[in-house]
Amino acid sequence: MAAAAASAALGDLLLLQGQAKRDPEGYREEFERQHRHYRALLSVFSLKPHAESKEFGDLVMFLAQLAPFYRAAMAGFPGEVMALLQSHVDVLHPMLRRQLAHALILLRNRQLLGPTDLIPHFFRLFRCPTRRCASWCSRTS
Repeated sequence: MAAAAASAALGDLLLLQGQAKRDPEGYREEFERQHRHYRALLSVFSLKPHAESKEFGDLVMFLAQLAPFYRAAMAGFPGEVMALLQSHVDVLHPMLRRQLAHALILLRNRQLLGPTDLIPHFFRLFRCPTRRCASWCSRTS
């Protein structure tokens, strides 16, 4: 039952993402609500960074996708994601670690991060305990 609810929530985020890309101003309020939800989940995450948090990872990816459309509201977002990855890289759930890294790549591809900002974080990921993470980083960088 929980998996079905998580799948529905992801579907809702993807639908909202598509709509907000087509009409950013029309969906600004919905975006801001999701941004506030991210802030709440971020505070919960900071208490238990080792726990699996699919909802948090999906929300980070959602915000990374929409960051170019809401630059003013998302000005500090790339730094927050880099700080999360830097400070908790060794204890993060492998899937969340991958989602955070993917979000950083997405932000870099959209010129919201410079290459010199991103490279040191990926060198740190090469040393992470999960082999799959290190091999994924070597394929995507």
